[in-house]
Amino acid sequence: MRLHRLVGMLLIAGCPRTPSDGPPAAPPGSRDTAVLAAVFFHEIGVPPGTMPLCLRVRGAKGEIGDASDEVLAAVRSRYPEARKASECAGGGPDEAVRVRSSGESAGMLDIGPVEWDDADHARVKGGGLGRGKSSYVREVEYSLVRDGGGWRVASERVVVQT
Repeated sequence: MRLHRLVGMLLIAGCPRTPSDGPPAAPPGSRDTAVLAAVFFHEIGVPPGTMPLCLRVRGAKGEIGDASDEVLAAVRSRYPEARKASECAGGGPDEAVRVRSSGESAGMLDIGPVEWDDADHARVKGGGLGRGKSSYVREVEYSLVRDGGGWRVASERVVVQT
């Protein structure tokens, strides 16, 4: 029954992973690290080939910076093309996202901050994979639950869409 509910939630959320993937194991580091990695996994979904993925995290006071080394290592375990956002440039309506050193096209993901409801429930906002040259905005609030040794997105709610 529990697996049936999980499959239903993943289908409703549009998550292309299979139930056998299960929630990612918690990476080493803080519980924020594990939650952020779970949201990045959810937002990436099916790997976009070998396209570089630039990861940034929003802080509690609105600051935006690179994903931590721990989050980056966790995401690279499934998506080796992941890198810190500072290694990339561009984005927004006027410029495509690209890798600074090579000029290669890339995708940008920014999420955060983690807001804790209790020890087993958290919320994180995210904007999905962006490649730039678009003024389209879709901001989602993800609700996460602890699931065994990791975290999974239990639901999502669109908070802004243009």
